Amino acid sequence: MKRYPEYKDSGIEWIGEIPINWIILKLKFLVDGVFTGTTPKTANKDYFENGKFDWFTPVDFNSDELSNSERKLNQSAFDDDEISFFKKNSIFLVGICATIGKVGILYNNASCNQQINIITFNKAKLLPKYGYYLTKIIGYEIINWASFTTLPIFNQTKNLEYIIPTLSEQTTIANFLDHKTQQIDNLIGKKERLIELLKEERTAIINQAVTKGLDPNVPMKDSCIEWLGDIPEHWEVGRLKHHNKVIMGQSPNSDDYTDDPNALPFLQGNAEFGLLFPTPVLNCNTANKQAEINDILLSVRAPVGAINIANTSYGIGRGLAAIRSREKYKFNYYYLHAIKDYLDSLAAGSTFTAISVDDVKNIPYPSLPITEYNLIVEFLDNKTSLIDGQINLCKKEIELFTEYKISLINEAVTGKIDLRDFKINYATN
Repeated sequence: MKRYPEYKDSGIEWIGEIPINWIILKLKFLVDGVFTGTTPKTANKDYFENGKFDWFTPVDFNSDELSNSERKLNQSAFDDDEISFFKKNSIFLVGICATIGKVGILYNNASCNQQINIITFNKAKLLPKYGYYLTKIIGYEIINWASFTTLPIFNQTKNLEYIIPTLSEQTTIANFLDHKTQQIDNLIGKKERLIELLKEERTAIINQAVTKGLDPNVPMKDSCIEWLGDIPEHWEVGRLKHHNKVIMGQSPNSDDYTDDPNALPFLQGNAEFGLLFPTPVLNCNTANKQAEINDILLSVRAPVGAINIANTSYGIGRGLAAIRSREKYKFNYYYLHAIKDYLDSLAAGSTFTAISVDDVKNIPYPSLPITEYNLIVEFLDNKTSLIDGQINLCKKEIELFTEYKISLINEAVTGKIDLRDFKINYATN
């Protein structure tokens, strides 16, 4: 893409040069207002009952366009002056917490909480859609400027410096970016859908192998367990406790925790779980219950069913169970993944859901020759490795598409590319 004929120094390091006829202005000179959202009194839960009005929080910033909030308010919140409406095409900018710098454009009139700044541009000076794209790029810089205490916070929104081309150029840039980012988002959407399909295939292969075996022609029989269905005729169904040792976690005394990095790593629950292995954040001098290397770590509370493999010795808290079998640990890993719905069905509790030690010990468990366990594990290791490779490739492609999208927006709104002649060719869309 071509560049502008002449450039000048913007005087701002992260922006660099801009076209010679563009200017830099602080946000406060470009807006009808910059506001902060509010949260209604949480004591009055009636505000959220049968709500139909969008009330956005940082967790809702999953797409560029803010069109549907997780929580909604009813009319009484507005009648009691607890909340204000902000107009369609307002720009929402998260100014605090881990999602600082996130930006979205409002699809319909809505409200938001106090973690969000609301920017309403003066359309005679800055068009909302161009302003959105520019704010999105500025948002990536905000995290570097934010002051830090326990959480990052940025409270200088009105003094943000904006790059201002002519209104006609703003229109062209916004149209170009609408067109190009939609193309990129479509590609990302296809990759995300492919990841979903690959995960479904992965789950189906695991379920089939650990509950039906590998031989499609083997005679089958009724397992007498509704959710398990038919199993190979030579298999038997016992209980997990008959084939594995089950260790339920127990938290140590508070004075047993230590900052000593050489002490025993301790796991509170599935919050420390990764994709395969956990990452502990605590250590303890002694632990009432311990997991050993290759134990399967099963979350037994809030939520039930998360699974990791112990890659060293750990102390384990009461939110976890360790399932130990030196010969069958990898089969156990696959099997527990396959029966996640069954584990969910066992979960009970009012404050949080949990399953008991007896629930874990009495999980129905297939008994088959050790050679067949090993063949199933070998088969699943190969199959899941191939699928995981495809998933990782899709994720990498999504990262590259996302990086390209950000780079394209950056180049357009900072004038690194000249888009004045851009026209959408609908015939090629």
